Amino acid sequence: MWKVLKEVVSTSREEFSSSMLGDDEFHVAEKLNRFFIDSIDELAGSIPAPLGSFADVHMGGDDCSEVFEDITLNKLSNIITQMKNKSSGDELLSVALLKSLFPVIGYPLLNFVNSCLRTAELPTDLKCSIIIPVPKVNAPKGPVDFRPINLLPVLEKVLEIIVYEHLIKFIEKNDILFPFQSGFRKNHSCESACQLVCTKWKRDIDKGNIILGVFVDLKTAFEIVDRERLLVKCERLGI
Repeated sequence: MWKVLKEVVSTSREEFSSSMLGDDEFHVAEKLNRFFIDSIDELAGSIPAPLGSFADVHMGGDDCSEVFEDITLNKLSNIITQMKNKSSGDELLSVALLKSLFPVIGYPLLNFVNSCLRTAELPTDLKCSIIIPVPKVNAPKGPVDFRPINLLPVLEKVLEIIVYEHLIKFIEKNDILFPFQSGFRKNHSCESACQLVCTKWKRDIDKGNIILGVFVDLKTAFEIVDRERLLVKCERLGI
């Protein structure tokens, strides 16, 4: 449906050029990078300090380490085979190249992945990403008109998939998620969320009740997460 809608209503956006920001490519990149960083810091700094703390509250869950088992070569092969060729920003090692090389480097790569899982450590080079500025409007004139798209190295994406599967297994085993959460869950989507909400509304309307909806859109929600509180919460969950 979205593919058809985009073809019907979308208009071609002007190609990005350094002239839009009135400088050479290096300084344009610096301006965009500085803007993306500063805007997040400014937004995070404007958020009031949280009231109270849940640091002393245990939120349930066993030790997460028990589900982080070594993976097999066959499992690693399946993960890499199913990856999309354009899902990485790694200029030296693309997904397509990794698929071609896997019969040769499969075992060393498997040892690397399992070592990361055992030590809970990630090499620094895999924490670097390529940020691509994508125009949000036609004829962008400044940094505010661009959206940063984050492309991570292909090996980081492989580890991300593996860790995600381990965490989901742990979360489902310990019944951690809110039962009606639709986002980021298998067999759930915007459609399932809408179905649930509409069903509840219809039942209340049939009872003669009035429906009041409050919709909140969090600006750059993931970027402004409080890391310290997140780590505390994960620890209380057994992660």
